[in-house]
Amino acid sequence: MKLKTILKSIVYRAYYLGRYHNILYSRIKKNDFIPILSLHKISPERNSFWQPLHPSIFEKLIIHLKKQFEIVTLHELEQVVCKKPKLVLSFDDGYYDFIEYAMPILKKHQIKANLNIIPSQLMGEKALWNIAIYDFLNAAPVLLLKEIKFLNFDAKKLVRSHLNKTQFGLLISKTLKNLPSSERDPVIKHLEENFFSKLSNYPKTRMIRLNEIDSVISEHEIGVHSYSHNSMEFETMEYFIDDFKKCQEFFIKNHFPLLDIYAFPNGSYRPEHISYLKKNNIDYILLVDNEYASCSPYSRLNIAAYSQYEALFQALGIKSKMKVKHVTG
Repeated sequence: MKLKTILKSIVYRAYYLGRYHNILYSRIKKNDFIPILSLHKISPERNSFWQPLHPSIFEKLIIHLKKQFEIVTLHELEQVVCKKPKLVLSFDDGYYDFIEYAMPILKKHQIKANLNIIPSQLMGEKALWNIAIYDFLNAAPVLLLKEIKFLNFDAKKLVRSHLNKTQFGLLISKTLKNLPSSERDPVIKHLEENFFSKLSNYPKTRMIRLNEIDSVISEHEIGVHSYSHNSMEFETMEYFIDDFKKCQEFFIKNHFPLLDIYAFPNGSYRPEHISYLKKNNIDYILLVDNEYASCSPYSRLNIAAYSQYEALFQALGIKSKMKVKHVTG
């Protein structure tokens, strides 16, 4: 474990021993905030570029949250009446580890969650570019990474700036994430042909497939995370509409529940996207901006933690900058 990670664990444990979590909980309760947690991978496997939440940490988080919150689905936010504050578990992407690790824990504690899938991945189409890059970078030796060059990205120059492998990989991802697909796709093809091909038999991230999704639908709430998982603020409106219609067609063709949940990929959108979704009967629009939720579009709190205390404080909104009601006494 890296020094920075160890220090963060120590700091969050100190916060817990100092009972700062009770202050955050009181803020949520007194201001009627709704924490909607944005989760992704739940797995014991390590990845330097996108560390999954370990199943043991996930379960400890669930146990703690159940004591203070009523954990509900998005559809239950208005339906369920309870004394405790409400909280939603919202998963994006549709990794197979949701079935393998998250679902048994959720079932054990009798909790339902929201899962936002990417239809292209359920259909077994080409792996998402960012997942393919993370898998490659996680396995690639440093010498191979030094050869990477595209657009204004020159690995040799960055290596001389003493970036470690993780920082280097995240910079590649960030550079590509902020490009429209028309500009990024040729770069991905270049990387596949000139770099990915030099590395064989390395572990690939497994996604949920169409023939495996029924078990999820029978127990949990399903939404969509776009068809292509591109950052929509960099795409044309025509692209966004076409992508959304593909999602609608997929849900209808495969007899999925009514599509009324949409989570923006990478939290990337423009205001006109939200207007379009509302006009097309999407009642639950999900963002990722580390804020509490109130109404649609719903803000979410990102969970990316290495310890149970870090996960707890992220779930309680330690990074939120939302203004609160003045509370006396």
